[in-house]
Amino acid sequence: MLDLGTSFFTSVEKSPKTIAIAEIDNEINYEEWFKGVDKLCGGLKSVGLTSKDRVITLLQNNIEAATMHWACQIAGLTIVPLVRSYKRQPSKNSTRKPPRMSSS
Repeated sequence: MLDLGTSFFTSVEKSPKTIAIAEIDNEINYEEWFKGVDKLCGGLKSVGLTSKDRVITLLQNNIEAATMHWACQIAGLTIVPLVRSYKRQPSKNSTRKPPRMSSS
């Protein structure tokens, strides 16, 4: 059975120099990305995190967030990504009031 972890490792083995992830000004191949993921995975384990632990993150949608996701997956940790919510500003022509944001 093929799962996400297996597919990542397969890509690292079969196509190490292929671009794995990219941003506007940054591209990383599978080999480089795996090294970063593996290093972070080791760091998470070195501070005593185990498969029973959850890791809460507040990251933008970027290479670092993807790297953290894979490191947690490989370490057997549960990642809990939080998303910052922004208050919506009404346009100058709008007659509607913005929705109330709950404090919870």
